[in-house]
Amino acid sequence: MFNPFQPRPPVNEITAEDVKKIIDQNEDVLLLDVRTHQEYSGEMGHIQNSMLIPLQMLWHHSEDLEKYKNKQIIIYCRSGQRSAEACRILDQQGFKTKNMLGGMIRWNQLQYKVEY
Repeated sequence: MFNPFQPRPPVNEITAEDVKKIIDQNEDVLLLDVRTHQEYSGEMGHIQNSMLIPLQMLWHHSEDLEKYKNKQIIIYCRSGQRSAEACRILDQQGFKTKNMLGGMIRWNQLQYKVEY
């Protein structure tokens, strides 16, 4: 059961700059967006070739990710909070995850290409 007073386990983190380098080098990773459908197609856009599974649906769709169990999963959201929680959820299930620091806010500050 979730205890709001218990410290949250740390997650592995990655900067938006390093994510861009990984994409540019065509490394074999999964980019997972955990925002809502509206956010994904909204004004902030999303990272090209990313998969959308909203955080609130992650438990119901973790089976869809099984084929990525041996692949690095980079998770992002708007600012990095929901994606950190998604990392914790998937880490408990044996996935290899990294949380993109600053989320789409940081990605857009760096003026990287986004899709709408």
